Amino acid sequence: MALRVSRLALIELSLSVAVIALGAPIAVSAFHKSAFDERLGPATERRVTPEGAARLLREAAWSDSERIDLAFALLSAADGASIPESDRAALISRAAEEFRAYVSRVPGDGAAWAGLASAELARGDGRRAAAALEASILATPWSPSLVTWRCGLGIDLFHRLDEEGRELMKGQFRLEAQRSVSSLVRIVTARGAARIARILLASSPDELLRFEAELAKSR
Repeated sequence: MALRVSRLALIELSLSVAVIALGAPIAVSAFHKSAFDERLGPATERRVTPEGAARLLREAAWSDSERIDLAFALLSAADGASIPESDRAALISRAAEEFRAYVSRVPGDGAAWAGLASAELARGDGRRAAAALEASILATPWSPSLVTWRCGLGIDLFHRLDEEGRELMKGQFRLEAQRSVSSLVRIVTARGAARIARILLASSPDELLRFEAELAKSR
């Protein structure tokens, strides 16, 4: 028990000092954040040194559930704009490592792949981010919250996607236009990406017309 308490205390310390938000959907973020917080209670009642906790964090074995909860906690916790860039980079790198370790064991988790895509995008590796985005779509193509998330990622990574990746994103944009065209318009306008949206919807005339009508209403 002492091992887990110290390990979680270090994570709590790290997250309370500086944490990052990278665009994970609220429902996904809240689920893992809640699961993670349930284990933080005992940790906050004990005092541990960062040095001792860091050693335990390096040496301890993580279960798959702990690994994914930690990755999402790092990905979607509160704003960390005031922290040094080097610290932010370290947190992003750790989140990417945890996501990658998790999907190597649980490759069918589309949310984890999307989390990895977000983390890789944040640390500037567009090639890996695009590959993770494609893996997310292939793993769970129909999940509503993930479709929304992936539409934003698809815009951000559009120029790094290969032909297969763009074909996969066409399906995601079509699904989002059918499910909630207003949501799609918000995603697109926030990024100034109407041209990219039109490219991805060009092979879906009905959805493109729906998108254009909603876009006109939002102006």
